[in-house]
Amino acid sequence: MTIRVTFFDIPTTGTANYKGSAFAEAGYCKKDYGKLDYTVDFASKTGQGSITGLPGKQDITLKQAQLRARPDNTSGFDGNAKSKDFGDGSYSLSLYSPKAAEIVGKASFRNGDIGIAGKKQ
Repeated sequence: MTIRVTFFDIPTTGTANYKGSAFAEAGYCKKDYGKLDYTVDFASKTGQGSITGLPGKQDITLKQAQLRARPDNTSGFDGNAKSKDFGDGSYSLSLYSPKAAEIVGKASFRNGDIGIAGKKQ
């Protein structure tokens, strides 16, 4: 069961590293897979990370973003993404499960989206 994490349920100290998968459309109903690595500093309410290992693509930087409460009662990060292959883009990640154990979202670029999901290590 996936549980949304409200802003008031987020830890106020410490850091967490999330590792998981990234997946992008590869044509003909196929997907390319890579790795997500994202670090959250709960004390400063910031997060940043990277997507690596997408076949034939350069690494994607998920630049530092502020943790914010959203109108839909979720909490997450909305920031800028950058890659030599994809150019400038944006990303959106939301925290889920008890004690913010999971992070889910996407990175968006002019030529498509990359889904991302990870678990706290």
